[in-house]
Amino acid sequence: MRKANIRNPRYPHTIKIVRLIVGKADENDPFADTDAKVGEDTEIVIYEGEGRSYTDTTTEGDKNVDENKRKASIPVRYDEWGAGRCPLDGDMIYATVGNNTEVGMVKDCEPDNNRTVVYWNYTRV
Repeated sequence: MRKANIRNPRYPHTIKIVRLIVGKADENDPFADTDAKVGEDTEIVIYEGEGRSYTDTTTEGDKNVDENKRKASIPVRYDEWGAGRCPLDGDMIYATVGNNTEVGMVKDCEPDNNRTVVYWNYTRV
């Protein structure tokens, strides 16, 4: 009998989470982001590394567009995130599974046992 070499890592995918900071429209705007310059958009990489992306088994949509609810498990404890660096609603997530990259929008995240679970939506056109 041939010996099987099974490789089943806990975090087989690559996850990248990016936050877009939109540049101020007006220097006198008190609600504008103070980290961005006037008219300049900045991308901040919140996380890039190993993870596991999987479906939440919910698909909604109509005849034109379907949207899958997804989860991503990241091996970062919730208390290890820096101040203001935890994934937030509106951040973009890139989940590379094999040779395919799925792009979606973060909706929420929560702590779990020695990891962070990110909830996100993947729109299929």
